[in-house]
Amino acid sequence: MGSKRSGRMSPQTRRTGRALRNDELLRTSAARIVQKFGLDGVSMALIANDAGLTTGALYGRFEVVDDVLVDLWKNGASGAIFALVEDMLATSSGTRPDSSERRNIDPLAMCGLQILVASRRNPTIAEAIEAELKSWTEKWNLGGSSTPTQRMRSSVLLSAIFGRLASDCLVHSDDRYRSMYDQVRRATEMAESAMLVHESAGLEVVAVGGDPLSNDLINATMDVIAKSGVEQSTLSRISRRAGVTTGAIYSRYESKIELVIDAIEVLVATVARTSSKLVIIGAQNHDMSTSVARMFHTAVSPDRAPWNRFRLETYLAGLSNSAIRRCLRRIQATSDERYFALLQPTKLFSDDQISEIALAGQIIPIGLSVLDIICSGHREIDYLDVSRCLMRLLGAT
Repeated sequence: MGSKRSGRMSPQTRRTGRALRNDELLRTSAARIVQKFGLDGVSMALIANDAGLTTGALYGRFEVVDDVLVDLWKNGASGAIFALVEDMLATSSGTRPDSSERRNIDPLAMCGLQILVASRRNPTIAEAIEAELKSWTEKWNLGGSSTPTQRMRSSVLLSAIFGRLASDCLVHSDDRYRSMYDQVRRATEMAESAMLVHESAGLEVVAVGGDPLSNDLINATMDVIAKSGVEQSTLSRISRRAGVTTGAIYSRYESKIELVIDAIEVLVATVARTSSKLVIIGAQNHDMSTSVARMFHTAVSPDRAPWNRFRLETYLAGLSNSAIRRCLRRIQATSDERYFALLQPTKLFSDDQISEIALAGQIIPIGLSVLDIICSGHREIDYLDVSRCLMRLLGAT
């Protein structure tokens, strides 16, 4: 004889339901904390306080903060960033119809980007997301089974998308971005050949123009932040890397952030000199295509890895640190002025086109740095043909 089924949940079911609700609450809180303080500013206490739970409840579910971040990745952040990139790839403008404003970029996708970047320096996160990154590599035609042309097209478009997300703290004009992305997309569709090339060498970015102590401190700051991120990089670690005392740092700088900002400005100026020379050579030789291709090849050179990682870490730090954000915005404005000063005299481009070129020159290298975390196939591509197509679309050679 069967027993009647009670309409009441068992204690175990109630506990399971409560635990699931708490899990979702903790993920929401973790995402908010990442947005406010950056990934490296997340702590168990901050998450518990935001969620209105005890730290004991949090530790009953997760051992350490890394476990919370992995859970956030697997249960929301990964899907959000993948969906955003897929949507942007599927549109002609590179911006979703409902996401053209900065405020509408999914905060969970931005969390996903920060977790992705942190995976390069966090073994726990790297192990947890490794399989998914391999899946993305194949899905986006970046793996060894894809043709060089497929890899070129994906690399260029994804670098424009990831660069836009990583530089979100700069609040680029969406009209300007859409127009730039559309030109880049058309160029990738026109380009039919992308032969494999050897990796470049001798393209390191280092500070050399200042006095020896300043150079050592700036180069050490770049190396330490490239490995550990801005938040986790201490003055004591930077001083050891530079072979000086922390007192030597305080003789020049009042704080770590002041040193970081100086490092950003000095190293960006170093990179700008290199790119400016390429633009000048291209204009003089009436061959801007080769200069643009050279910029691509320089950006993906393994010699640039410390610089690329440092720059990417500072851009993400700018999402939550107002001083770094102001610094990056000043650099953006200076970069725009530099491109106009270099390109207006050539009479090859309109002012709108120069503005788009300046934007591409800022965000595509950053996007290529994000691709470095996902795969390495973009380093083996010849970008000359797509550069020719892009210059043809802009009315130059």
